Amino acid sequence: MRGKGHLPCPLREGGPARILKWTLRGLPGVITVALLVTSLQPFPAFAQKAANPLKQGVALYKKGEFSKALAAFDKAVQQDPKNAILYSYRGLARYRLNDLDGAMADQTKAIELNPRLAEAYTNRGAIRFVKGDVDGAIADHTQAIQLDSKYAEAYNNRGEARRTKGDVDGALADFNQTLKLSPFYSQAYVNRAAVYVQKADLATSRKNEAEARKHIEEALKDSTKAQVLNPKLAEAYTVRGLAFLRIRRVKEASADFTKAIELNPRHALAYLNRGTLRVQGKDFSGGLQDLKKAVELVPHLKPDAQLWIEKAEQGLQGKASK
Repeated sequence: MRGKGHLPCPLREGGPARILKWTLRGLPGVITVALLVTSLQPFPAFAQKAANPLKQGVALYKKGEFSKALAAFDKAVQQDPKNAILYSYRGLARYRLNDLDGAMADQTKAIELNPRLAEAYTNRGAIRFVKGDVDGAIADHTQAIQLDSKYAEAYNNRGEARRTKGDVDGALADFNQTLKLSPFYSQAYVNRAAVYVQKADLATSRKNEAEARKHIEEALKDSTKAQVLNPKLAEAYTVRGLAFLRIRRVKEASADFTKAIELNPRHALAYLNRGTLRVQGKDFSGGLQDLKKAVELVPHLKPDAQLWIEKAEQGLQGKASK
């Protein structure tokens, strides 16, 4: 379905991401988490051939003017209400405006109008994933793959959903296929690195340290590869930091979390992990600042951060009483 006339690389959407939490053996209380990133797919070749207002909407979308893009896509739908691609485009704009229900409805309408539109299935799957319907996301991405067996973004997204469910082997197979189809897909390297970290944790729980170390080496290799391909990808540094933590290379882990924050000052998970490490290193002031920033950015992280916030405050009180 994709092939000619479709974008070879995805447009990653920055909606309210789901979070996967891991517990770190050997450094009690360090909260190690990574963002799960999925992809939504636009149709630029079609837009180039189309008349306004679709071309206007695409141009506005690319500039990040999503409200104006939505208005343009509304006009396009009014002019051609049976065009499936127009609904899928409008769903992208709604997604970026955090109208997840509207985005879902538009992708569903696109599928009703054209049941062979693979992009609409993977777009809907990505939205379902963000809404917490992981099984529905897997079903949609699987349908997209059945329609187009070379659809790298669908494999990547299904891998993320499988990883969330704890199917690390299925996730690894999907990321391997993603990278076979698209070997320069930096986010897929990050996602596969995160799977290797999970597999290391499972090996450690079975007391198989040799296997765990092998998985960590793969995680370090993939996350570093992602940084080479995209030096501005904050998640690559976060995941590599998580891998460093498992082999107790705390200094390198802290440096990676700091780099992630430099690249994305709103990267709550990097603040959370760096803050925890700072408290453990008795930098109570710096740790408290990081932890509070993490909670400010993502309030539902408060239960994870609270214990270390209290430790930091106790540490500061102890210093003040001396």
